Amino acid sequence: MSLQLIDQITDVEKAFKPKQIVPMKTTNFGLVEGVNIYVVGTGGTGSHLVAALASIMANKNSIAGSRIKSLTLIDGDVVSPDNVGRQLFSQREVNKFKAEALALRYIQNFGLPIKYVNKMYSGFGGQPNHIPEGSYNSPTFVISCVDKATCRRDIFTDLTGLNFAERQSIYWIDFGNGNREGQIGIGNTVDPKLLKEGLNKPVVEFVPYLPCLGLFSRSIDPESDKDEVLPGGCITQIMAQLQSENINRIMAAIGIEMISQFLEGRLTVHYVYLNVNPMDFRMQAQFITDYHLQTAIDELERKKVKK
Repeated sequence: MSLQLIDQITDVEKAFKPKQIVPMKTTNFGLVEGVNIYVVGTGGTGSHLVAALASIMANKNSIAGSRIKSLTLIDGDVVSPDNVGRQLFSQREVNKFKAEALALRYIQNFGLPIKYVNKMYSGFGGQPNHIPEGSYNSPTFVISCVDKATCRRDIFTDLTGLNFAERQSIYWIDFGNGNREGQIGIGNTVDPKLLKEGLNKPVVEFVPYLPCLGLFSRSIDPESDKDEVLPGGCITQIMAQLQSENINRIMAAIGIEMISQFLEGRLTVHYVYLNVNPMDFRMQAQFITDYHLQTAIDELERKKVKK
């Protein structure tokens, strides 16, 4: 649909016209404060995403990169020989912690402000924690690149358990994939009242809140952890030719573009689905529209989800 004057857009067209979202505490596309980014999981998708984040941070001409204040990597797993090649690790990094290996690599190569935590995710605030209190006062991206629904549920529970003042600037960006398909979603609330703030605004205005996709997905259902076809995770499934060996790289490539557009203030989608099955090769995006926001509001109110 070509750009039209606002008063020429019908109600139906407006309901499906994409809106834009930028992180809270922004002014005219420019961030008042830089964004703190926490990547939970630095394996298959995470290692490729961290490389992409480091690249834009090191690029002095990158608008998105200049708006990243800090990058922290969280993962308690170590590099195994089978990880070399499929994940972005070398033989020299075998037996080292994944988060530490990646952080030291890009600190050395680019001199970037990267921190690492060689433990599995353990929550927001309190003790123990990996996302310090105080980071809530600045725009914060919590990016999950994990293969277990239990970890996603922990993040979802932590995010929705924060009070409004704490969570209004925190965005959850979740990456998930199966053998030949995957999805990326961005959200920051389960409160229908907040979602209503984005309704019926002129198309050129920004939407401050998006629904956390965990509400409508099996990605946070622990039962889905039992769906692995073979024990041993992604490596075993690749060897059995069940999983695409490129799915993680593709997901990271799509994800870094979404994150860059988000930081630049021009993102109009908050969910992307990808399928690389040879018989069903496709990609779909969920645009941020009044219709989609209202659908999420109706679903939240139906389920009576509490803040």
